[in-house]
Amino acid sequence: MTYRSATRACLLLALSLGSYARPLGAQRATADSAIMELSLEQLMGVEVRSVSRREERVFEAPAAVFVLTAADLRRTGVSSVQEALQLAPGIQAAQLRSSQWAIGSRGFAGQYANKLLVLIDGRSVYSRLFAGVIWEEENLPISEIERIEVIRGPGATLWGANAVNGVINIVTKAASATDGSLATARYGRDGQAEVALQHSGSAGEAWSYRLFANRKAGDALGSLAGGESNDDWKLLRTGVRTMWKRAGDRLTVSADAHQLKYGTNFPQARAEPPYLFQLPERNDFSGGHALARWERTLSPGSALTLQGYLSYNHRNAMSSLDEKERTIDLEVQHQLTIAERQRVVWGGGYRSVDEHNRGILDMVFSPVRVTEQFFNAFVQDEIALVPHRAFVTLGGKLERNPYSGWELQPKASLSVLPSARQTLWASVARAVRIPASVDRNVDYPQAIIPSQVGGPPTVVALVGNPDLGSEVLIASEAGYRVRPTSSVSIDLAVYWNHYPKVRIFERSEPQYVPTPPPGVVRIAATAQTTGRADISGAELLSRWEPTAGWVLEGVYSYLNWDYSRTPTALEQGADRAGSAPRHQFRMRSASSLPGNIDVDLTYRYVADLPSFGVTSRHAVDGRLAWSPNAHIEWALGGRNMLSPPQAEFLSESRTIPSRIPWSVYSSVTVRR
Repeated sequence: MTYRSATRACLLLALSLGSYARPLGAQRATADSAIMELSLEQLMGVEVRSVSRREERVFEAPAAVFVLTAADLRRTGVSSVQEALQLAPGIQAAQLRSSQWAIGSRGFAGQYANKLLVLIDGRSVYSRLFAGVIWEEENLPISEIERIEVIRGPGATLWGANAVNGVINIVTKAASATDGSLATARYGRDGQAEVALQHSGSAGEAWSYRLFANRKAGDALGSLAGGESNDDWKLLRTGVRTMWKRAGDRLTVSADAHQLKYGTNFPQARAEPPYLFQLPERNDFSGGHALARWERTLSPGSALTLQGYLSYNHRNAMSSLDEKERTIDLEVQHQLTIAERQRVVWGGGYRSVDEHNRGILDMVFSPVRVTEQFFNAFVQDEIALVPHRAFVTLGGKLERNPYSGWELQPKASLSVLPSARQTLWASVARAVRIPASVDRNVDYPQAIIPSQVGGPPTVVALVGNPDLGSEVLIASEAGYRVRPTSSVSIDLAVYWNHYPKVRIFERSEPQYVPTPPPGVVRIAATAQTTGRADISGAELLSRWEPTAGWVLEGVYSYLNWDYSRTPTALEQGADRAGSAPRHQFRMRSASSLPGNIDVDLTYRYVADLPSFGVTSRHAVDGRLAWSPNAHIEWALGGRNMLSPPQAEFLSESRTIPSRIPWSVYSSVTVRR
């Protein structure tokens, strides 16, 4: 049975289950349906953890924060976190190929973006190979996600190096928040298909669990160069989450495993026309993690958290790299309230990363195996200058890494609440991005330039720098949130990011290398932190509820990028100004009609990317859903409608991108 046939069979199974679904009186309401009942005022009170490492109301948080709830994810019809991030202000999320994305916050987006920290339930998912996220691996089932917290701006004071331009924390549903079984089947144009199964249960009031399995796949898209892109993919993920709790104690244990197989074209430079070849290859990635977290309330106003996890990933790219990465991470955190005027969060952690990178064909890593150890300690103190009205927060993280040694990442913020309907905040912070393996250990010929006078060709090779230091950001931000009426909210953030040290690749003087005959002229492009950049911008989010059951939401993001580099620097993908859109705009309408019918429409505009020659794009996403009872939901939707197939971004790997097409899909979800 082919995967498509299996998907159709599961779809029929889900339809059959739906025909016999009936209300179960003892079953709890699902978390996302509960959130749908929240008013605007209650939504402003949704609590987040990513800003201060403790629960706080999003409306009062002293940072540019945006939350995508489970209801947002379900009603917009997104099939992945990557698609969902297109809804967030200040985030650039562009699809490269069928499963690959380029994502960044406030600039520096890229397939291998390295200044954005992504967490899943507080677990870092970034790869030490390039200090970024392999998004196609982290394609979680949407039904597992409770919310996505998007922090624009540095979060290094609490989360450490690489939380430079933002932090994205994906929070999955607690085992105790779900009950019963859930089945979802989805099928769309271009073979985009998904089957998700979930079962939750409990043993008494103390222990609960959830099992899940998810299969996603997509067919190959059209290539910008013509023909197909060889980017079809299949992802299988399965896992378990358990929770045990009693008065004052909560223990969470989770684990999952995944296997991803996908095709791509690997660009290889050769000393023969056309000098840059696109080699078709099949990638085979697999991995998993196990995490345990114990939370204990020591006394009113005092709580202790211990967390540890082990993760392992094996990524085999046939033509370029065989990578194995094992991470052990331990962390302790204590939060306490002092005299009702101070709230302190402090703690520390240890991380060990064992990497084994074996280059294939002409990519070379030296050394092949590296074991790295990281230590950190952090503290943040929020002091009430005027109780319930004005707060100053001071904090910093001291982190020891094997490359640039000790790094201090401090932050100071001020927040003022003139009334219950207004919040003013401002902050200044320093953050760093420590070098990754490819910055220090790689030697890879990126381009071959033929001689115009009959001499040997010139090879331009990216060469790691063992002495490379950290990239540095000094960030200044300010924001204002207001609810002028009970049905309107406005959230404005402005920022100026100054980067005194940005990684660029400096070209060496040409050198003739005689062997093998007839020899080549070699130019080494070595990683240095001699680049400079200033990025400023503004982000506006507004929400209006004209009537009960109808919500309008508008988002506008503006970005201005001033980038300078030395004359001998090599232009490199996302490090170039013009790789981020100056303007992004989104308008969303979500309405609930009589008869349990939901209608959602989203219009998106992204300005052009002059560095890549990518034109601006307009897109409309829509979804029509009907729930005949509390246990079944049918949906019909479309994405990128009214938009011609086009490239959205160019990868720094120089792989030819796909034309991202419009699509339609149908889905059914059954809960029992």
